Amino acid sequence: MIKVSQLKELSGSKIWEPKGFSLKSFSSVGIDSRTVRKNEIFFAIKGENTDGYKYIDNVLKKGIKAIVVNTSKIPELKRKYKDALIVGVKDTTLSLGELAGNHLRRFNVPVLCIGGANGKTTTKDLVAAVLSEKYKVLKTEGNLNNHIGLPLTLLKLNKSHQFCVLEVGTNHFGEIEYLCRICRPNFGLVTNIGKEHLEFFKNERGVARAEFELYDYIMKTGNGFCFYNLDDKYIRASKVTT
Repeated sequence: MIKVSQLKELSGSKIWEPKGFSLKSFSSVGIDSRTVRKNEIFFAIKGENTDGYKYIDNVLKKGIKAIVVNTSKIPELKRKYKDALIVGVKDTTLSLGELAGNHLRRFNVPVLCIGGANGKTTTKDLVAAVLSEKYKVLKTEGNLNNHIGLPLTLLKLNKSHQFCVLEVGTNHFGEIEYLCRICRPNFGLVTNIGKEHLEFFKNERGVARAEFELYDYIMKTGNGFCFYNLDDKYIRASKVTT
C-alpha cells in the first residue's frame, strides 16, 4: 500500500491535487501502460527506447488516478486532466528509487541481496524457497534486478512480509552501491566473478570491483553479514584482504 503522503515526501516534489480528491492510498506502482492496474500509481519513466510520458493518455483512460511525471509537465497536464493527482519530480527514475527506499523503512524486515556474474536468479529462488519454510518472503520476480526492477519489488512489500530476498545486477560501476542505498541490505552474497559486461568492466577484476560494491556497502555500514563463495578465486582473495 502506497500512501499519497509518501508521494508528497519525495525530494523536490510538486503536487497538483484536484479539488475533492479523496484517495489516500494506492495498491502499488506501475511503469508499463499495458499492464498498470486501476488502483496503482503510474510512474512515467523515460527509457532508452521509449518515454512513459507518451502513454499518460492511455493510462488515465484506464482509470489511473495518480501519475508521477517530470515537473515541467505539470502545467500542461493539469489543464488537460482535471481528475488525476499529478506529482512532479526532477527525475522519475530516481524518485522511484527514493519512494521504494522510504517504503522499505516503514517495515522492520531483514534484506538479503544476491549478486554475482552467474547464478543470481537460481540462487535467489533457492534461498527464498528455504526461507519460505519459516518466513513470509518477498523476493525479486524473475531477474528484475536493476535500478527499476529492484524498486518495483520493494514497493510490493507489506506488513505480512518477514524477509526480503533481492537480486542485484550491474553493468556499470556504482550501480550496486546505488541499489544498496535503496534497499540497505543486512546480508549479502556474491555468487561468483565471471566475464560479464566486459564492454564496461574491461576484465574480471573490473567485474569483481563492481560486484564487491555489495560487500563494501555492508562492511561500511557495519550492520550485517557477508557470505563468501571461497571456490571463486576473486572472492577468496577479497576475503583474505578484508
